[in-house]
Amino acid sequence: MAKDRSTVAFQVMWNRLISVVEEQAQALIRTAFSTSVREAGDLSAGVYDAHGKMLAQAVTGTPGHVNAMADAVAHFIRRIGRQ
Repeated sequence: MAKDRSTVAFQVMWNRLISVVEEQAQALIRTAFSTSVREAGDLSAGVYDAHGKMLAQAVTGTPGHVNAMADAVAHFIRRIGRQ
């Protein structure tokens, strides 16, 4: 029974993470000045942990930005530190 609850809790948390990054992507589209972002959806959104590991990526957008985002997050962690 405990395993069933942990599976359900995991699925709820996973769905929430996906929802957060999708909302992030939609907010970026709505507020973007770039027509590439607004019209073509040329963007990517993700949530990272304190170590710079990606936890979730938005389905909206293009996957080509994922590596650049990971490098940027790693750079910010090195430069600014974890807060």
